[in-house]
Amino acid sequence: MLELIRNNPHTAIIPLILVTTFLAVGGQLCLKQGMTALGEIGGFKLLIKSLPKVATNIWVLLGLGLYILSTLIWMMILTKTPLSFCYPFISLSYVFVIFASRIIFKERIDGYKIMAIILIIGGVVMLSMSRS
Repeated sequence: MLELIRNNPHTAIIPLILVTTFLAVGGQLCLKQGMTALGEIGGFKLLIKSLPKVATNIWVLLGLGLYILSTLIWMMILTKTPLSFCYPFISLSYVFVIFASRIIFKERIDGYKIMAIILIIGGVVMLSMSRS
């Protein structure tokens, strides 16, 4: 199985794809931290009213910065790799967020999440074996 992945002409870009995924996950974690610090916002009108606080929260700004950096690298990846090869790797962000949320926010990982993680990783491995 590893031989199939190694022989794929696109596998050299996988580390860069993973970097963009980790940057996006970091962005999401920072946004969660920032928004949690601001407290619950009950609706869109209240979100608009809270924009000055949101826009000056260091965690929110860091999260947005990580997303922008991730997007810039992703645009470069798209020029080098078929979308059908690189895009499935983004689903690994779900896996990384589950584990990071457990560590940082003490969120629970139940059996359903474990099964989902197994399915996601299996799907990414299968798709990475494709030569097209």
